Amino acid sequence: MHTAGAGDAFVAGHLAANACGALACLNTGDREGTPTRRHLSAFLDGADPVVR
Repeated sequence: MHTAGAGDAFVAGHLAANACGALACLNTGDREGTPTRRHLSAFLDGADPVVR
């Protein structure tokens, strides 16, 4: 077993999961707040997720 990069992959997945949870909390309902890949990428790149 070659484990090089396993920690990096774990952290990337963990950050993405946290970001998905944060975006989901911005909406009401259970599925309405589920982010798309585009929304997740924008959020992780520093875009403001709140539409004013």
